[in-house]
Amino acid sequence: MRITTLMLDRSMAKTGLPIQRSSLLDYLNNNASDNTLLASLSKVGNAGSSLSKKNYEKLKDAADTLGEQTGALTAEGRDAIFEQLKNGGDREELDGTVEKLISSYNSTMDSLLSTNNTLNLYYYQMMSDTALESKEELASIGINVGKDGKLSIDKEKFDAADVESIEKVLGASGGFIQKADFLAGRVSSNAKANVESLSTQYNASGSSYAEVLSRYDVRG
Repeated sequence: MRITTLMLDRSMAKTGLPIQRSSLLDYLNNNASDNTLLASLSKVGNAGSSLSKKNYEKLKDAADTLGEQTGALTAEGRDAIFEQLKNGGDREELDGTVEKLISSYNSTMDSLLSTNNTLNLYYYQMMSDTALESKEELASIGINVGKDGKLSIDKEKFDAADVESIEKVLGASGGFIQKADFLAGRVSSNAKANVESLSTQYNASGSSYAEVLSRYDVRG
């Protein structure tokens, strides 16, 4: 199924994500020669290495890990963690989840850039913008957002934040975590599709593109 800008915008709106001033369609139009997997694969000798199967597998792993952490802070997972804390439990699970969340968020952004693919660059910008738009709320509990949208933690400030404040920021409906969860799912699905395409797509001579890529020194 062909995903249009309108479809993506509607999905983003449901999760509270901001609609990009520069839309997905703009990204594709400005990179017309690179807007399909096949077009990119035709440049195997030059940019083709950036579309290696290894890079997409790494991206999928990063996005899936991010989804696990955001999932732990949404719906039942969120309720379980914060209810335990309110009943006198320690913060070990919450601290571990937040630290893994920050690490996987940054890893996903790095992996998006490593593919040099138009759609992934769009998702990278969405992730950066999402973090930056939540910068003040996240900073209030010790999670800092850099100019590039990547996250870091002020451990002392985070440890000093009370449970109610953390829950308000990380557990809010339509907040940063819910938006990050949505994007993690989109990125993972796109990475999976590219892995499958690189594994099965055939060129006119009958050789798989995966075989063509293997002839080059491709490093993820």
